[in-house]
Amino acid sequence: MGRKSKWVIAAVIGYFTLSSVVQCFTFHQYDYPQKNEPFPFIRWAMFTGSRESIPEVTVYEFQGITASAKEVHLNPAKLFFTPNAIALYTKAQNLGDAILNGPLERKMQAVRQLQFYMDGLKRRYESGNSGEKLKEIVLWRRTMPMKDGAIIPEPFKEPESIAIFKATYTQ
Repeated sequence: MGRKSKWVIAAVIGYFTLSSVVQCFTFHQYDYPQKNEPFPFIRWAMFTGSRESIPEVTVYEFQGITASAKEVHLNPAKLFFTPNAIALYTKAQNLGDAILNGPLERKMQAVRQLQFYMDGLKRRYESGNSGEKLKEIVLWRRTMPMKDGAIIPEPFKEPESIAIFKATYTQ
C-alpha cells in the first residue's frame, strides 16, 4: 500500500469519525423549519413534530365476539410471535384504508385479504383459548386525540370508533 492511499484511508476514516461525533449533538434538530442546514451536518430527527402538531391519530383494531357473547380484543402482535409486529399493524391499516377510501377493485381485493387475515386471527385465538369459539370478528377504526390532557376514547365504542368490516363464522 502506498503512502497516498494511506492518507486517503485516514481521511475517509477521519471524516466518518468526525461526522459520528458531530451527530451526537442535536443542533436544534427539533426546531423546524431552520433557515439553513450546513451539509453534510443536516438535521435528522425521526419525529420532527410534536404531539401538538398532529390533532388526532387513527388506529385499526380487531374485536372478537365469542359464542358466549364475550367481547375480546384481538391484538395480532400478541397472538402471533414475530420480531416485526409493526408489519401486522401496517397490514390492518392498509386494508382498512383501502376498504374506506379505495377504488372499487381495490376495495374488493382488500375485503378478500381481510377475510383471510381474520381467518388467521380466529384460528390463532381459538388454538390458544381452548373451548372458546369466535362467532364474529369486527375491524374497528378508532380516532384518538393527541392533545395533552385529552381523554382517550374506549375501543369499540361509537362515535369515536367505526366498524369497518365484519366477518361472521358458523360453529
